[in-house]
Amino acid sequence: MSWRRLSFQEDVLKALSNSFPALEHIDGFEMDGLRHAPGLDFVEFMRSDVERLAECLPKLKTLVMHRFYRACPIDTSQIKDLDCFDSFAEPAFASLHRLFPSITRATFIEHVVANYRPHLLMISYFFNAEGVVDRQIRLHGDDWGRTAFDDMV
Repeated sequence: MSWRRLSFQEDVLKALSNSFPALEHIDGFEMDGLRHAPGLDFVEFMRSDVERLAECLPKLKTLVMHRFYRACPIDTSQIKDLDCFDSFAEPAFASLHRLFPSITRATFIEHVVANYRPHLLMISYFFNAEGVVDRQIRLHGDDWGRTAFDDMV
């Protein structure tokens, strides 16, 4: 059986809500896009009036989104800066609590296959009732620690 990835869209969220109204954990949404513009559809969706869908999955606590592609190996010096991701996709992740009022963690995992060697970048956002409280970045299992964000939301 093949695993089908889900796009982060209104109709998918409504279908999940209708089928699994008490859903608390989702791992399998896919973020499409180029390396310099990850998840354009996700970002645009999160810029819209998502509060109207907040009743869809009110108990959702954790969300994991993936992006898969082949490219050159990840350069850790570029990843530590995260300028592109910070300016483009991070505000969308930071506002997930508007859509999922019970969310405690959202994770973005980038799967890169380069020279037949997989690389992983994982960025997790941790939420409290007011929004994002901190972020954790990992590459190849290395933990770069958490960074607090007061002005993200």
